[in-house]
Amino acid sequence: MTHVNIVPYQPDYAENVAEMWNRSNDEWGGGSSVRSAEQVRQSEENSDAIAVFLATCNHEVVGYCSLGEYREDTGALYIQLLNVRPDFHGHKIGKRLVLRAVEETIRLGWLRVDLYTWEANMKAVPLYKRCGFFWEDREDVVHFMNFIPQVAACEAPAPYFREFDWYADLMRSIEIKPDGQKENGFETYTYAWANDNGRSLRVDIERRSRGICLIETEDFLLSATAEQAEPVFGNDYKVEYRIVNKSGAPLKLELQGESDRNIAFDWQEELLVESERQISASFFVGAIEEPQSEWRTCPAVQTRVRINGAEALLKVGIVPKFPASVKMSVPAVRHATGGNYTLYLDIQNHFAQPAAFSFTLPGTAWLALEQQTFETRLQAKERVSLAVPYRLLDYGFYHARPQIRAVPDNGPEVLFTSTAGSAFGGPGAMVAGETDSGWMAWNGGYSLHYDKEHNEMSFRTVSRKDEEILLLPPSIGKPYSSEFTRKKPLRVEICEERGAIGFRHTYRSDAFPQLLLYLCTLLYADGTVKLWHELENSSGAPVAREIWISQRIGSDLYRLVLPYDGRIVEMTDSHGNDHEYWDGAKFSEPWLFARSGQTAYGICWSGSHRMRFGEWFLELESVVGSLEPGETKASETIFMSIGGFDDDW
Repeated sequence: MTHVNIVPYQPDYAENVAEMWNRSNDEWGGGSSVRSAEQVRQSEENSDAIAVFLATCNHEVVGYCSLGEYREDTGALYIQLLNVRPDFHGHKIGKRLVLRAVEETIRLGWLRVDLYTWEANMKAVPLYKRCGFFWEDREDVVHFMNFIPQVAACEAPAPYFREFDWYADLMRSIEIKPDGQKENGFETYTYAWANDNGRSLRVDIERRSRGICLIETEDFLLSATAEQAEPVFGNDYKVEYRIVNKSGAPLKLELQGESDRNIAFDWQEELLVESERQISASFFVGAIEEPQSEWRTCPAVQTRVRINGAEALLKVGIVPKFPASVKMSVPAVRHATGGNYTLYLDIQNHFAQPAAFSFTLPGTAWLALEQQTFETRLQAKERVSLAVPYRLLDYGFYHARPQIRAVPDNGPEVLFTSTAGSAFGGPGAMVAGETDSGWMAWNGGYSLHYDKEHNEMSFRTVSRKDEEILLLPPSIGKPYSSEFTRKKPLRVEICEERGAIGFRHTYRSDAFPQLLLYLCTLLYADGTVKLWHELENSSGAPVAREIWISQRIGSDLYRLVLPYDGRIVEMTDSHGNDHEYWDGAKFSEPWLFARSGQTAYGICWSGSHRMRFGEWFLELESVVGSLEPGETKASETIFMSIGGFDDDW
């Protein structure tokens, strides 16, 4: 019989962990790469994992599970990596590691744990679902969410969890497809438990709020539903509650509304339910500053309920909408001054009824718009694209926040503002500004972009949008904090120097509250980007510990050329993208070059940077050291090129 223990990772296990990964290559796409103990130690040292668990058998490591804070959302952990050595498949080691991750999430007081997998790994789906994960119905990724920690933390169903084994008593039909029941624009997931003593429990999770919206036991049913899933801000809406008393004794309820972000909900009610009641309340959806992603935790209509003294927090998530979205789409061409072109204004009505919209775009001295005032009437949810001819008198960046008047058929007039912005560039142009979704800099035939939603930067040639170098948010540590993955910068400033234009992002760290981090980028007309970091101690006390900065870069490494282990290595295929093959410590010089298919990429760093290959990115680390009060230190510079050396290798 195979005896397996689950233990926390320690550096002493590094050699055995490396052996586990080396014997698991075929499970991760094949390849002949060999991972060393030193690479494992360095990877774990840099990792932002909260916990790492190993499955051991006869002094060998046969399984691995790392648990970290979820970067794409708030209030959740996620399983970063999960692996079982192939010769130990079938021994339920994967199940034990996943359950340990769920139990650790409960122990640490988090309410959710997520994981990702890939489309070819459908054999793992039954395991995840049996362990309480729901497959979110998305087209871009295969994403699972587990709300068992939230249910376990809820006081109202707590007596049932003292009787149930949440894993063994979970009743679930396992299907290899995304989960969820959809109704009226909302989507819910259902947990159901039953045991041999006749006890049963049902808990529904509302997807957008990531919260409980229904609890049903043998004694009662309590649920909350909202009027609209995507309400336009500036109006009141209804939330409805259904209470069913199945106990035969009076059921006492106390309900208290709680505001959440832009949702104002100040309401309370006490009632005694003999059989069944339905009640409703009103909440107000206030203005938003930018669109809400439905793939992150949305603002919720929250109600704190006490059921015969036991508490539960019900949530129904909504995606607040502007009355309309207005986006300026400018042709991705190198403009010629004096030329005539056509841009488009894409407008969508977000009301659930017809509405009329009117606004005026302000003029500029360098851009002659044939039409500046617009009026249009749209049916419910209708979208139109308005053609606007223009003559370009000079290069520039158009940025405006026009006030838009919206008049729905059966509602009050709403005034709101929307950002309209885009670069009008060409040969010799050097411009930058804010768009509806981020910031953009244009220099010559190249552009640098900051994406507000994902908090990432990228740069590319204007003519090839599908080929780019991706700049992930920086991290400071060690161990590194992933806080800037979802934390927005305090401000974004446009920076210029001779022949270059770019941005300076300012971040305030929560992990290191004394520190301000500046991410500085400059784009040159030859397709070169210069990147560096500055770290400021804004407090009155010294930062004595050694601080490091990590910058992760995503780039296609097809037909890679690199100085490796004392020689120049030239690849003729995609083997450069097998990151686990390469050891950053073996680079003879601080650069690499990828000829790619059409556009060549180059990255060069200083001798003080330490480079390593992550799962799909390059990581460049630099040590800043300690900081005196008020002191600012800058890292060495990283240079990147895209398209500047297509014919020169």
